Amino acid sequence: FISLKFSDGGTILVDSARLDLITFYASAESEGTKLDSLSKKGAWIRKISSAQAQAEETISSLLNLYVKRNDLKRTPFVKNTKLEEDFILSFPYKDTVDQSSAWKEISKDLSSSQPMDRLLCGDVGFGKTELAIRAAFRVAVSNKRVVVLSPTTILANQLYSSFVNRVENYGLSVDMVSRFRSKKELVQVESSIKGGLNDILIGTHALLNKSIYLKNIGLVVIDEEHRFGVRQKEKIKEFKGGVDVLSMSATPIPRSMNMAISKIYSISTLQTPPRLRLPIKTRVLHYNFELIKEAIFFEINRGGQVYFVHNDVSSIKNMTSMIASCFDKY
Repeated sequence: FISLKFSDGGTILVDSARLDLITFYASAESEGTKLDSLSKKGAWIRKISSAQAQAEETISSLLNLYVKRNDLKRTPFVKNTKLEEDFILSFPYKDTVDQSSAWKEISKDLSSSQPMDRLLCGDVGFGKTELAIRAAFRVAVSNKRVVVLSPTTILANQLYSSFVNRVENYGLSVDMVSRFRSKKELVQVESSIKGGLNDILIGTHALLNKSIYLKNIGLVVIDEEHRFGVRQKEKIKEFKGGVDVLSMSATPIPRSMNMAISKIYSISTLQTPPRLRLPIKTRVLHYNFELIKEAIFFEINRGGQVYFVHNDVSSIKNMTSMIASCFDKY
């Protein structure tokens, strides 16, 4: 059995065959977490009522937000045909059928007088980022800033590299905000924004903590929206009322899908794999460091890149040292 202990000393034993009845709530270190009491029977009912009231309030505010968005108007982002055609042609790969179709939909949204709110769904490597870059290019050329929100610093770095490689030859400035930037670098970012020298700003939820980052925004790109917490989403709602929003996800959450099906969101899907795209192979095996080394060297020898995910922070340095030692004689 699993023993669940309550604040008044009460205990409930749960059969290990019924672990489906238990759901993780919070770790012991989490602030503001209090144990329930078995003797205060009304406490749980009050919590349920409070949670339901908060959910209804959130739903009401969301619906009001989307109703207001339907009535909002903004100056259309009219494309500079020659410049945009040159930019799209500079993409080193041929668009898939779905990419071409999705770009037409996004382009139509940007050319409209009503703010865009589109969900772009597609598997990893199917071309979502390129479409976001094209949308950002259109908006930035129209003298409005673009903010790209990423759930993690690693993804922010990837997006930063992708955006810089695509737009740097067109006179657009790209910068990044994350916990790895020094105070001096962040001050420079703020100075660039104030001086009108920043076109595209990429970063984690840290972007939501300062109003200066959100100055003169025309487009917000949200990468993997489902990975943002409730507080971050509340902040996003505060400023996205009158700006265009392009949300990207490989695995959209049910709420986003429901809103898309309900026509609150517009939705575009990328289902066509890029040319020569190989399917992902997944193998579940017992821990074997020699196999890990073999996989890493295979990928590096073919000119690829490896992401190693380790599930224990306390031993992550040891794992890093073990992997680094593989390259001592490489």
